[in-house]
This record gives sequence, C-alpha cells and structure tokens, in this order.
Amino acid sequence: MEQSDKDRLREKLARSIGKEPSYEEKKRRKERSKAKRAERPRRAEDDWEADDELASLHRVPARARERPAASERPDANEGGLVVALARTRVEVRAGERALDLPRPHGLELAIGDRVRVVGGRVVSREARRSRLARPAPADPRRELVLAANVDLGAVVVSVVAPPLVAGLVDRLQIALAASGVPTLVIVNKVELLEGSEAAARELAELEAEWRELGFESLRVSAATGAGLDTLRARLAGRTAVLVGHSGVGKSSLVNALAPESELATAGVSSGNLRGRHTTSAGRMIELADGAWLVDTPGVREFGLAGLSRARLRDAFAEFARFAPGCRFADCSHQVEPDCAVRAAVERGELSRRRFESYARIAATLDG
Repeated sequence: MEQSDKDRLREKLARSIGKEPSYEEKKRRKERSKAKRAERPRRAEDDWEADDELASLHRVPARARERPAASERPDANEGGLVVALARTRVEVRAGERALDLPRPHGLELAIGDRVRVVGGRVVSREARRSRLARPAPADPRRELVLAANVDLGAVVVSVVAPPLVAGLVDRLQIALAASGVPTLVIVNKVELLEGSEAAARELAELEAEWRELGFESLRVSAATGAGLDTLRARLAGRTAVLVGHSGVGKSSLVNALAPESELATAGVSSGNLRGRHTTSAGRMIELADGAWLVDTPGVREFGLAGLSRARLRDAFAEFARFAPGCRFADCSHQVEPDCAVRAAVERGELSRRRFESYARIAATLDG
C-alpha cells in the first residue's frame, strides 16, 4: 500500500471514531427510549393474542377472554372444567369465570375433563369416570375421546331427512356401555312422520326393539317443541353427550333447550339427504336444572376403539340366551356349523336387523 493510501485510511478511521457516541451518550439514549415506551398506552394485544378458533366455538364476553396478570388472579391454583377445545387453546370454566388458556403439550384433553390450573396454565387432568371414544381419524390405533365424565349418552336420530340409521345407534350404545354410560335415543324431527307411513312403521318397530334391549327413547321436535319438556326433565342434573349423524338436528336441539347458545345450524343437502356439518368442534353448554350438554360434530360413521370379538359378542346381550346351544364355546356366530344364534335368527326369535348389524361390526374387526 502506498503512503498516500495509508494517509487516506487513517483520516477515514479518525472521522468514524469521532462520530461514535461515547458510553455515557449510549446510556442516555437508552434511558430516553425506555421512558418513551413507558409513557405509551399499553394495548390488550400486547399481552394476549386472542385465539379466533376458540372464540368462534364459544361466545364468551371479551372481559372473560382477557388473560389477567398473575398478581391479579384471585386463585393461582384452582380446578376447572374443560368446556371448549381449539387447536392451540382450551377454554376452562372455573366457577363463574371462563378462562381462555394455552392448550398444554403432552396432556390429552377432552370436553368434560376436570383439570387443575396453576399460574394461568393447565397442568394436570383428573381421572375420567367415563368417556365416549372412537379411533382417531389420522391413526386408528389411537383413541379420540369425544367427551369425558358424562352421565348419559344422548344418541340423536331423525326420520325421513336424513333417514334413521339404526346401525349407528348400535355402535354408539356399545361405545357408551364400555364406560357404563346408559343410552337415550332421541328421535328428532318427528313432525316429518306425517304422511310417511313406512317411516312411522319402521320407527315403531325400532322403538319396540330398543325397549326390549333396555334402551330408552324419546320422540321430540326441535322445530315444533314437541317432547322438549320431557327431554329437559330427563337431562336435569346430568351431563349428557349428544352424538349422531350430520343433519339430525343436534345443534337445533341445543338451541331449543338453551336459546342463548346460538349454535350454528344448517339444512340438509337436497342432493343426497345427508346432513351438512355445522359443528366443527365439540363444546359444552350449561342448561337450567344443573344440566350440561356436550354437542359433538356430526359423524358419517363411528368406529369402535379397542373392541375385541369377545366384547362384541357380549355387547349383543340378546345372543346370550341362545349361545350355550352353539357347538363351539367361542362361536363367532358367523361361519361355524351348528350355531344356535344363527338358527334363532332364522326362526325369527332374534332380530335379523340386529344380527346383520353385529355381522357388519365383526367384519370391521376381522379386517
């Protein structure tokens, strides 16, 4: 490097050093910036980013969705009830307050779970006394719990539109019975029976069958209000999970029982008479008389999680009267010779519809 180039470099460095603020000046600038931030009004979103998915599930007053500072919380450690779930958030009912909290990692939750909240986070879950579960869509080896700690399984069906699918009632009753939860079949849209003798006859036959099997059933209409007083009395003081095909009117029933819930509803597709999905995630609604309802998304079909062939045979309790007459003690009632259960079906002593439902479920287990 020539001497002139060195001189220019020295002059450039000297100028840059002269522009560099001193340590004291840097400290003064930092203090001025901090003072300005303290004077600026604080926005709610600086502290708490609302989860639109959870807010859409449950209509909670804005003040209830705000996250109070830890020092302002009346209870740093408290129990609560899970009333709504979203992908990243969980809504917990703690006394009269609705807490919008982060969904914990590594802790599986379901609507109806009793949880412990510490410092604004869900840290543990109490043991479940009952549950309604199905195989997870993404991984059939895992269970997806739709509702926990329920006293009653309210299986909602409809007549005509969409048509009643008795096989789904069988599957749901088996899933509920696995936790000792009784089944109540709610037949909605009964006003559509007028002018449809075939549907009325089919329903009467099914109701007689359900009575023999020990299933209780009620006829109601969310549209006209028929049977709703009887349903309210049946639900009083209980936690019930509503489940059924899309379009049978679960959300309409909830709206009729608790108008303030304002759940979204939709009609039935005229192209194939299958209901449109209107409930995208489960949510829990409090009714009068201490009742709670878990409204679940409509299902197209319902798989049975962890069901063995032996448990399936036991679930169809009416077979037990004839099974001792089978040649084989572990008879599946499918292909074995000298099956007393199949013989009873042929004689009309057992419901052919129920036996065919059993065979369809057994085929899925074999598959």
